[in-house]
Amino acid sequence: MNLKGDFDPSSLASILQLLSNEKKTGVLRVVSDDNEVRIFIQDGAIIYAMGSQKEGRLGHLLISKGLITPDQLQQCLAEARSQKLAMGKILVGRGIISSEQLKSVIRKQAEFIVFNLFFWDQGSFEYSDARLNLNGLVVTRLDIMSIILEATRRIDEMSILKKQISNDRIVFRISQKTPNQREITFNTLEWRFMTLVDGSRTVRELVAVSGYDEFVVYQVLNSLLASGVIEKGQRSAGQPEEAACREAAQERVIAAYNDILCGLQRHLVAAHGRWVFTAVEQFGAHLVRPDWRRIQDGYRSERSQWAAAVMESLKRGFQPLQKSLIRNFHPDQPAGVNIQAVKETLKRFQTFEAGHDFLTSSLNEFLLNTLGEMPQILGVAPTRALMADIRRRLQAPDLSDRPSAEVQRLQQDVTRILAAVDHKILADKKAKAFIGGIFGVSGRL
Repeated sequence: MNLKGDFDPSSLASILQLLSNEKKTGVLRVVSDDNEVRIFIQDGAIIYAMGSQKEGRLGHLLISKGLITPDQLQQCLAEARSQKLAMGKILVGRGIISSEQLKSVIRKQAEFIVFNLFFWDQGSFEYSDARLNLNGLVVTRLDIMSIILEATRRIDEMSILKKQISNDRIVFRISQKTPNQREITFNTLEWRFMTLVDGSRTVRELVAVSGYDEFVVYQVLNSLLASGVIEKGQRSAGQPEEAACREAAQERVIAAYNDILCGLQRHLVAAHGRWVFTAVEQFGAHLVRPDWRRIQDGYRSERSQWAAAVMESLKRGFQPLQKSLIRNFHPDQPAGVNIQAVKETLKRFQTFEAGHDFLTSSLNEFLLNTLGEMPQILGVAPTRALMADIRRRLQAPDLSDRPSAEVQRLQQDVTRILAAVDHKILADKKAKAFIGGIFGVSGRL
């Protein structure tokens, strides 16, 4: 059977109900402007869904739920392409997530995509019977009638929720008159959004960064609004869209720098762990018969502290205002904390342009200084591996998908920094010869 035509939310329910009643197996493709969704149906039930919007992609959902990092996503995507396997299989095979976690997120992904379809204004659809090739895919099973009933309930409730939140450009902040915290009990989801509401993110941005669909975000925000713990900020529908987009782009830039520096610190931790000799100096050299268990416990606990100390030492030499920008910027903190710390410093500037120029120049200088020291700290080969990870980060979907001018500038700046460090490595014969880094010295004990 082949079906084709236009649809609105009310007719979408009829289309899905027909496919369910007829126990169809095939693919339903739905398109509206730049958005495209494909729903895979087997014996009248939805088993898989995929969409073009970033918020509905599996990788984005896994990152937003804290199950994987952007670096892990890029590595697994590259491996999946080379081996022609589903990314979920790679993640489970590497032990990054469990099969149960993958199945849960796959189900949430399908629900997220299908429920969002009911909030599209209009579009076109095409259904074709097809024999589905499910090899390598982790699938779920959603009952279409249950989906329709839940979607209908959400549509009715959404009309009520939007009376308090009239559009997705409204910004919320923590209330200045927060009630006594002892009188308020938050569930896990509400606590999650309390950490995301920062007085700068729009409702649209909260949907993107949280990993939850629009209905859930409106529902939670209404609950927090009713309890009095959040309130509407100054930036709302009246603010020009251009300004809102620029601030969102700036957050993407700060988050990208954060990911790069987090990756750098992870390389430091990993390198420290490969050489036990550094721990021998501190924990075992003074012993007549070294206690190797004590040595192992000591170096394991010191790895992260040592890496953090290296990062902190590289902040020296900056101007006072630059120091204030990166003083509270630590790669081992949550990304949201670092973003907020940087934005607090940028409030000193009268214009967005001046603040953003200062932001990029300061973080570029910090990144250049840090990478420039890595050949002497890690050695040349580990430094090149680190730089390869950074290049992959620059091509991540959240940066390469419709990049703004600010993001494009970030990509160009970091590419130039990597080229400069490459040149330094080639020109510095000592760095080329000193492959072992500082650990080569300790290894002679």
